[in-house]
Amino acid sequence: MSIFERIETVDKRLKKANLNDFEDRIRKLILIEFAQRGKAPKIGEIAGMYGYPLEMVKEAVRKLEEADVLAVDEDEITFAYPFSASKTNHAVVFEDGRKVYALCATDALGIHFMLNEPILIVSECPYCRRKLEIKLEDGKIAFYEPDEIVKYVAIEKKCGCSAKALCPFINFFCSREHLEKWKKDNLEYAGGEVYSVEEAVKYGKSIFENLLR
Repeated sequence: MSIFERIETVDKRLKKANLNDFEDRIRKLILIEFAQRGKAPKIGEIAGMYGYPLEMVKEAVRKLEEADVLAVDEDEITFAYPFSASKTNHAVVFEDGRKVYALCATDALGIHFMLNEPILIVSECPYCRRKLEIKLEDGKIAFYEPDEIVKYVAIEKKCGCSAKALCPFINFFCSREHLEKWKKDNLEYAGGEVYSVEEAVKYGKSIFENLLR
């Protein structure tokens, strides 16, 4: 059984959160705005944009944060799976030039299936810092470069939210060779799992394809 089958991914957490219609509407609005802007609107801005009572929006966001669906710093939403408001190792570029950042390699792949838009993922090998590119369109891999890319999940989720306890340790490497070299330099993270790009796409799809449906 893979790590992704053992841990509580965001789709599983959403099923447990028991959101009402309003709370789920707020969640979806936040994701849509993230995709358009590269960041989420402030909590007060959400209320003003859509004419919702501020206290209702605050309570919805509080419940979403409690369920580890997003995180808030004062009035700012710092992330909402799969998006990060700050720069990460995984940039996702849309055909119209928009750019967003994903929390991890799996989340970057999942954005294509969540939004049903062609995307180009631009990442870096943690060992050599070589640029890595993966393009997805029409639910399939269009190409990836270099052709030896693998995804590595370095640890299982420990304590805290997934964005801090798991996501930083889910990355693409340019090759198995460089992954093995990185593991020798980072022995505390050596007990993870390796996935091909095709396997990684499968997990990204399974986790994120229904998040806006």
